[in-house]
Amino acid sequence: MKQQAADQGELLQQLEQQIMLRLQQAQGLLEFAEAIDIPSNSSLFASPREVLSKAKSVELLQQLQQARKTTDAIREIIETFKQRQQQMLYQKNEQLKRSKRFVDLVQLLGALLSVLSYVGVVGLFQVLDRRMTQRDREIRQTQDTIQALTNHLVDGVIMVDQSGRIESINPAAERILAHSSKDLTGQSLMNVLFPPELMTMPGEHASDRTSIASSAPNMDAMTWVQFKAESGIVEQLQAQQANGQMIPIELSVSRSGSAWSNLIVLIRDVSERVRLTEALSDKLIELDELNQQLHRINILLQHKNQSLETFVRAAAHDLKTPIRGIASLAQWLETDLSESLTPESQTSLRLLNQRVLRMQAIADGLLNYASIEAWIDQQATVDTRALVEEICRQIPVPESFSVRILGAMPTLRTPHLALKLVFKQLIRNAIDHHDQGRGIIEILATPLEHCTEFVVRDNGPGIALAYRDRVLQMFQVLDQNPDVSENIGVGLALVYRAVQLAGGTLDLKTASIDDSSGETIGRGLEVSFTWPFLEQTSTG
Repeated sequence: MKQQAADQGELLQQLEQQIMLRLQQAQGLLEFAEAIDIPSNSSLFASPREVLSKAKSVELLQQLQQARKTTDAIREIIETFKQRQQQMLYQKNEQLKRSKRFVDLVQLLGALLSVLSYVGVVGLFQVLDRRMTQRDREIRQTQDTIQALTNHLVDGVIMVDQSGRIESINPAAERILAHSSKDLTGQSLMNVLFPPELMTMPGEHASDRTSIASSAPNMDAMTWVQFKAESGIVEQLQAQQANGQMIPIELSVSRSGSAWSNLIVLIRDVSERVRLTEALSDKLIELDELNQQLHRINILLQHKNQSLETFVRAAAHDLKTPIRGIASLAQWLETDLSESLTPESQTSLRLLNQRVLRMQAIADGLLNYASIEAWIDQQATVDTRALVEEICRQIPVPESFSVRILGAMPTLRTPHLALKLVFKQLIRNAIDHHDQGRGIIEILATPLEHCTEFVVRDNGPGIALAYRDRVLQMFQVLDQNPDVSENIGVGLALVYRAVQLAGGTLDLKTASIDDSSGETIGRGLEVSFTWPFLEQTSTG
């Protein structure tokens, strides 16, 4: 029982103790029975009470009662052991049933998983088959597209296998090498592009050509091609056509995979480029010669311009003294002979004074014209509003004229003398050529990115469209009788030259100006010009 019910150790120990106690009691009863002295004359059928004495009977009864109790305890322990064993058996049976149900469920799930796995594998193979079919179709389409593109490329494409033999070429390569695809397929690339007589790379001159072997020491031609595929360098080489003609080509190599199993060699016929380069080189030589000639001519023109400018300055300056002398003599004569001069002589003296004034204006105009170029280099910060106000005080402006400065005027870092000449000539022209009693001059400025656009307009007679190009030239006047006019035709010419030298533009058009009553008058002249500046510091 201990071997079969090891988990009932405590109960079995109690049972063993009770059994040992019962054995001791039984041994005591046997010893007690052997010690009893039964008389020989007692009847065989006498009762124990007759045989035993009273004391012996009591002792025997006690021993029997104890044995009975021990036997009952043994019976209870055995019954408890039996119940526990039955309970354990029931639990083991239930556990066995659960294990059986679990095994059945696992088997069922395994069967279901096997079915699903089979279905999944079949579906997966079908999907893979469709994808492989689609991939094959895409690969074929890609190959067809690549083939179509290759066939339409201007550059030649040569596919080379691992052994260096040509697998295929496109029509451009056939055209460049003047060989058919059938003739070149299977041949060594080295024999096509690098025959022994062509194993050179051209330098600037034929004497400077070096062999491929010397440019890449310890390399054969195929190794050199693989080296170029690794470096990606485009080489200038020469190829021999089927008719033996040598043509310059550009060669570049790339690999189609991670290994050197396949190479793609691109060749380009650069004969036309070489021809154009040589022609361009010849033209550059001619242009260099022309530039040298132009340089010499420019130097001569600069000397002539300097001489002419010096002459104009000297002539204009030297003319001023005799002109002032003539003007003084004419005034003296008019003063001394005022009472005895005839009307004809007085008219002649008046004309003489007008001619002297005209000559003086011409001399001043020549001096200004010759000085503009030097003024352009003289930079200064100019407040254009203050500049216009200063010019109006210097001229001065008649009381019948109104000079309006519309809006803000900028402060610029610019050639100040040239800009002052422009404003002074435009305001003076508007006053000198005005033909009405009330004159209006408007000045405004519009800032641009690297320049400012100025506008000077008046309500005078203006200039007809047909004469607007003419008035920008020196000594061009529109008066009917220029000999008796103080206008010498240099005002707008000076303005135009100053604007050109400063890098601006000038435009003449009919002005639209508001008179004192608020009505817009469509007459007069509007001069708009752009004036570059180095820096615009503020606007006021």
